[in-house]
Amino acid sequence: MLLGTLLIVPRSAAALTGSFVGAELSRRFSPRNLRRVFGIFVMLVGLAIILRNWSAL
Repeated sequence: MLLGTLLIVPRSAAALTGSFVGAELSRRFSPRNLRRVFGIFVMLVGLAIILRNWSAL
């Protein structure tokens, strides 16, 4: 019984924190900003892959 409560509480706390963080992020980042951040992220991943392939050659 106590173990079940100990397992449920962190999960619900994590869910609450996740939903709050998601709401905060969606409010802070408009779709235009999100697209720009996503583009930068894709560019960085692409650069990392290219550099790794170059070092393998």
